[in-house]
Amino acid sequence: AEVAIRGLAAGTLAPPIVAAPPRHPVVERDLAVVVGDAVPAVQVAETIRSAAGPLLRRLQLFDLYRGAPLGEGERSLAYRLTFWTEGRTLTDAEVEAAIAAVIDALGRTVGARIRS
Repeated sequence: AEVAIRGLAAGTLAPPIVAAPPRHPVVERDLAVVVGDAVPAVQVAETIRSAAGPLLRRLQLFDLYRGAPLGEGERSLAYRLTFWTEGRTLTDAEVEAAIAAVIDALGRTVGARIRS
């Protein structure tokens, strides 16, 4: 069989784009928060980003839950927080301080509580 790739990319392949893996490990934490249905998920995400500080490199919403044991008009939003810094490994104390700041800010600004 023959494959004519001339029409696909003028006969040339794009060069691969690669990035070196980080030298220091990332730290991931999952956080499930309960908020009212009227609170937009984007507002929760913005609160997390601003409270977590510069160590937070990625924030991803990965679950939305409604139902028992949550109350009427409530939903649970679960986020994966990825922390990393260049040049060194993060300590547990640094990550836990960022998580504590996030939990405090969520309670104050959007009335969220941690889902247990």
